[in-house]
Amino acid sequence: MLSGIASSLAGALFTPVSQYVVDKLAKGLIHHLSEDKASSPSNQKNYNQRVLYDLVEELQIVSEKIKATLRVAKLLHKQDQSVLRLYKRLKDVLYEAEDLADDFEYLKLEEQVEKMNNDYEATASTHQSKAKKPRISPTTTKPLELQDDTMITNIREVIGKLNRINDDLSSVIGMARVTMELRKKDDNNAGVVLQHSNQNRRVTTSTVNASKIYGREKELEILKKLLKEPSASADCNMNVIPIVGMGGVGKTTLMQHAFNDEEVGKCFDRKVWICVSDNFDEWKIFQDLMISLTCIDGVECDMPSMAKKMKILPTWKKFDYEKNWGIVEYFLKKELQGKKFLLVLDDVWSPKLEELLKHLQPSQMMLAKIVITTRESKVLRKQDEKNKIVLKGIEDHDYWEFFVNCAFSEADANEHPSLQILGKQIVQKLKGSPLAAKTVGRLLEQNMSSEHWMDVLKSNLWELGTDADDIMPALALSYNHLPEHLQQCFIFCSTFPKDHKFEAADLIEMWIAQGYVVEQETSSKTVEEMGREYFDELLSRSFFEKSSSSMYTIHDLMHDLAQSVCLGECVVYHGQTIKEKASVRHLYLQSTVNLRSVCNVESLRTLVVCKGIIGQEVFQALRSIRVLILHDFQGKCLPFSICHLRHLRYLEMFRPSIRVFGESLCKLYHLRVLPDLDVTLENLHNLINLRTLNSNTYRICTKFEQGILTRIPSSAERQYRISQLRNMKELRGLLINDLDKIENGEEAEKANIKEKAHLEALILDWNDSMLEALEPNPNLKHLQICGYNNNTSPSWFMPFTVCNLQVLELINCRSKLYLQSIGQLAFLSRLRLYVVDVRIDISDEVTILFPALEMLEMSQSSQLTICSETMVSFLGEMNTFKALSHLSISGCHELTSIGGLHFMPSLCTLNINCCPKFTSWLSETMEQGALPQ
Repeated sequence: MLSGIASSLAGALFTPVSQYVVDKLAKGLIHHLSEDKASSPSNQKNYNQRVLYDLVEELQIVSEKIKATLRVAKLLHKQDQSVLRLYKRLKDVLYEAEDLADDFEYLKLEEQVEKMNNDYEATASTHQSKAKKPRISPTTTKPLELQDDTMITNIREVIGKLNRINDDLSSVIGMARVTMELRKKDDNNAGVVLQHSNQNRRVTTSTVNASKIYGREKELEILKKLLKEPSASADCNMNVIPIVGMGGVGKTTLMQHAFNDEEVGKCFDRKVWICVSDNFDEWKIFQDLMISLTCIDGVECDMPSMAKKMKILPTWKKFDYEKNWGIVEYFLKKELQGKKFLLVLDDVWSPKLEELLKHLQPSQMMLAKIVITTRESKVLRKQDEKNKIVLKGIEDHDYWEFFVNCAFSEADANEHPSLQILGKQIVQKLKGSPLAAKTVGRLLEQNMSSEHWMDVLKSNLWELGTDADDIMPALALSYNHLPEHLQQCFIFCSTFPKDHKFEAADLIEMWIAQGYVVEQETSSKTVEEMGREYFDELLSRSFFEKSSSSMYTIHDLMHDLAQSVCLGECVVYHGQTIKEKASVRHLYLQSTVNLRSVCNVESLRTLVVCKGIIGQEVFQALRSIRVLILHDFQGKCLPFSICHLRHLRYLEMFRPSIRVFGESLCKLYHLRVLPDLDVTLENLHNLINLRTLNSNTYRICTKFEQGILTRIPSSAERQYRISQLRNMKELRGLLINDLDKIENGEEAEKANIKEKAHLEALILDWNDSMLEALEPNPNLKHLQICGYNNNTSPSWFMPFTVCNLQVLELINCRSKLYLQSIGQLAFLSRLRLYVVDVRIDISDEVTILFPALEMLEMSQSSQLTICSETMVSFLGEMNTFKALSHLSISGCHELTSIGGLHFMPSLCTLNINCCPKFTSWLSETMEQGALPQ
């Protein structure tokens, strides 16, 4: 029975497919053909090119056909097993197409690398010996070869498979149309409209279904207090109170108890409850509101009755057809003017709240409290955040009490000690979700045998109910509301085990590696910025939970949901039997196993190895791999065959001491993320797509993002040359330490720091003379300079050169540093000084200093001196530190007093620590009352 329910639910959820990959393949083929024209022509070659051009046209045609068919298929409420099988076939073919497209992209990158290296060698110093130039073994440098005959065969196979699948899908859709038409005729309904069925739509009312609320006493008191208190602002008598949380967490139940509370009821003249649900219709909401206000003594009425009361019955149809908002606002004013009104909008999904509220404004209510329950924080306005109530799982003790009430019902739990033991194990899986306890409890109370309860314990949660009021359909509604690109990203998260903690930046890089985040040609946003938007969207929709300041996790119930729709592609292996090895694309190994016994190695796109050894033969077979993570890798070195993983984008290892045949990595041109290996890569410059070189030692935390810095050490053991950075135009963060090891300024200039337009964070450590040659790109946002002992700043440190700088850190700079331009940086929001003495000399023509500075930190005897030509009422006459909200001074042993705080209107936080000579505030500070609260 359980497997049938699981199939029903899984079929009701639409698994996304990457439709864009066919277009990507066509574009790659077009580029290949354009590059191939330069080679010497031949009859056979001309024939092959004509065939390939024809195949481009066929690819474009089949792409449009597939997209059109899928648009119709998505409108079907429920896929049967034949549709699921077709979907699996379609995804398999699209994976093949994506590998082909990436092969073309690899060839393109290889051409770029060869050109860059040739150009570099052409301009290299003539005294450099060719014998000393690093070379890669011919066996590892043989480029990917795609012969025209092979390309024609592979692309024809893809097109043929896509056409057959499209035909089969069209047949299934045709049968569905016939079936639906017959059903509609049986119901005496004409016409055929494919749409999502509403038969399982969850509808809520204000009626309390249970007399007791478990584990929500604190939240209930907060909610009641917010409802009973008067308006916080005299200018606005309309307050919005949001209740936010994932599906099934108890938002509606909490509001039902508050809605029916006697004390709350005394505070309002009128109360209305409207279930909005996922079909947001503003006009329908106000129709329901008008009907509710027309009802007297609980007697139900309809729109015609309401129209009769409003005396608009003769024009009712016209009123409804034209959506006459003037009449609506007139009616609401008549019913609500001068009254206190409570409106509950339950289960809101749409962000159109502002439009809805504007029609209530003319009602001239004395007070309006509007409570919305939602799963998505994005529906809220900024001003609503202050009243937000966020619900999470119920605490253990209260949750067990609630579970007992659901599962044992009429029975006495104390009479079933063995079931209590099983019940406590089941509760651990439910993670505090009230709706999950109700769903599982209903199933358990049907059979009070240990065998039945053990069966439920071993089952997956998505197998335990498909009614509208069950947990998995409730969560499935959240999934169905996601756009396809977010569905892909969400499903991928089930590659990792439950309770797995991850950083946003790492997960985003994995999404990018899988091709889930597609760079838009019409957008100026980077693919990382788009990935961050994806992540924030899922976070706001309650798919992720924050577990610490920088770590996130996915709720177990959401993990189960992702597993239910991944079609067997994401597997966490811990010794279980894998039924469909061919389906596995993303594999997390928690135990040692022969990889070929659990999956088709050639099809893997993600492999996480927590324990075990991967042999040479397996490495060579991972031809589709995009993400490779090695936790407790048992081997002493990575096989040489890693060079064959040409699609690899993300490589992570937690044992940097593992030996690597270094140059085998330098042909992985797609590689974006590379661990900090204990090896010197002579051809590191070939990795032109590299964004980050991971090193836990060099993580920085900035105000705007958690960044990962690429580091280029110059120690004797490693012998990296800074010129190896020359081709890496995609770097996001860079730390260069031991600058004194760099041979000369010419070598430093070869790094092309200025050309790295995406570089956001830069840390330069030690050597003064080299800074001049390391001018960054104007897009730089975060700059840290350590150990700089010159008393003048580099010539490039000017407002027009580092115009986008947001964070500046000066550390251990022993000489007095004259920085004439630091105060004129328009976007500088954070300045940190550590063991540094900074002096700014300005002319009287300068009227604004530090216009955006919000945070100033000075420690260890640091000083910041600002001098003008006249110094008369300097701080008062100039706009200086007007945005400063946080001032921290620590370890400044000569500090005796502080003045001028009254010229800092935004100051909220003042921290003075370890300043032994500090004794007083200057008089004007006390007189003006400038101390922050």
